[in-house]
Amino acid sequence: MSGYDKHSQPYYPPPVNDQQYSQPHNPYYTQQPQGYYNQQQPQQDYYSQNPDQYYYPPPPPVPSQPAYDQSAQYYQPPVNNPPESGGGGANYSNDGKFKPVSGFNDLWAAILFWVHLAAFVVISFFSIRAVANASKTTPGNNTDSSQLLSFNTIILFLTICGVGFLLSTLYVIMMQRVPGALIRISFFLSVGLYFVMAAFYAVKKLYVLTVIFAIFGVLYLLAWFWWRNRIPFATIMLKTVAGVTRKYPGTIITATIGLIFHLLFCVWWSFTITGAYNYFGGADACKTVQNPRTGALTQQCSYPAKLYIVLLYCVFSLYWTTQLLKTLVHITVSGVFASYYFFHNTAQMESSPTTSSLKRACTTSFGSAAYGSLIIALFKTVRAILREVISDSDSGIAVFIACFVECLLAWIEGFIQYFNHYAFTQVAIYGKPYCQAAKDTWKLIQDRGVEAIINDNLIGNVLTMGGLLVGVITALLTYLFILVFKPAVNSNGSFTVIFIIFGFLIGLTLFILVAEVIESGTATTFVCLAEDPNALRQSQPELFEKIRQTYPEVVQGV
Repeated sequence: MSGYDKHSQPYYPPPVNDQQYSQPHNPYYTQQPQGYYNQQQPQQDYYSQNPDQYYYPPPPPVPSQPAYDQSAQYYQPPVNNPPESGGGGANYSNDGKFKPVSGFNDLWAAILFWVHLAAFVVISFFSIRAVANASKTTPGNNTDSSQLLSFNTIILFLTICGVGFLLSTLYVIMMQRVPGALIRISFFLSVGLYFVMAAFYAVKKLYVLTVIFAIFGVLYLLAWFWWRNRIPFATIMLKTVAGVTRKYPGTIITATIGLIFHLLFCVWWSFTITGAYNYFGGADACKTVQNPRTGALTQQCSYPAKLYIVLLYCVFSLYWTTQLLKTLVHITVSGVFASYYFFHNTAQMESSPTTSSLKRACTTSFGSAAYGSLIIALFKTVRAILREVISDSDSGIAVFIACFVECLLAWIEGFIQYFNHYAFTQVAIYGKPYCQAAKDTWKLIQDRGVEAIINDNLIGNVLTMGGLLVGVITALLTYLFILVFKPAVNSNGSFTVIFIIFGFLIGLTLFILVAEVIESGTATTFVCLAEDPNALRQSQPELFEKIRQTYPEVVQGV
């Protein structure tokens, strides 16, 4: 913890005469904050402003000296008693330390994204027009498509969606009612899955994979003895997050809208990439030639450089845009959970904070979201190039090097994805620029990284089990529907497996919407607890005390 004593100046006198409620603050906040704290006033009603206009309070700013000053690292105990829930009207000084968010963070990234998207629109315009012109001269057979859109298949689709949504809702209720049981059951099911996969590969005589999965199963089973004392804390977190999700269904609606935009862009991109291949010379790049020696016919292809550039740009655009959509949903949902954390039981809590959180995500924090998403998109694009090299290269050395680099980049990308999940949470809570959020997230990971990983794994097991459960049930329902109604498109049974897989994916996708909200809420609550535990003590003292009893370290602040 950076080498200073966190217990020397308690923030509030603790109820049991221990001094673990001190509030250290973050040495990174040497600039003017965007949030609520005012260091010059007694600590009461920090959050009395309109949450639609402000982000939430970072830990209090410190004088801009390079070294830690023990006298400046904590709040002094307040002169008055802690404020009661629902209080408001605290007075603040005009020293510039309490001001609304002005301007747009990481504006360059936002501008770059819109410029990039405009270029994609131009490519799409010419490409799709080429597809439309080609379709006019090549009439097709619409019999299969009309059968796929028959009344029975439409009813099947709507039924699967309805059942998948209902099952996802019921599972969220279970997460709120019996979170501890779900965590324990899902943990041992995950262990069992490793051993099942090991047995499967043993039957297939793939002994290397058998050993790998068996080792992972043993290690995961041994982790139980290390992680089991963290289960009470994960139980409270899961129960709280599930309850907030049910209380604010706007979070699920936001995730659903994000998915719809994601699917629409993917459809648009598919038409664009098909047209771009033809428009930029792909259709005429291949020709059939006869070998003069053997007389055999072979196909030779020589693609123009402009086609490679356009296709690579389209792939990059797909990764950046879809990653940004996912990030905006995460920031929006995180803002809702931050509102609940800071404003619950106060007069400042909005009845539906989703709208104001979405507004912040799409305006002042849009550049930060685009910045972090750009990093992930670049990694994904480079990996796509390497996979193409692996599939097309005839050189064994080149394939080996490409495989090694691709695996290394995949590992780095996974770490950055996990890192960004918490960095974007900082963006959502405090309105920080991306680089500042990344620095503070690195400090958080150094101090609480192990706890975050364990907590995410325990809750992640529950979400994985829920996704598989909902997917399997919707797949079974799809099979029963086919047996009973016998849709015309599947008259000979050739589409049965496809329909079952489709039903599984629909159910899994619907649950993923819920899982993303739970994951965002878990990360937000964890970050808020780590950086400002006393805010929870003021707004929800009962929940604060439960967390303190199950995991005292987490309420001490980073």
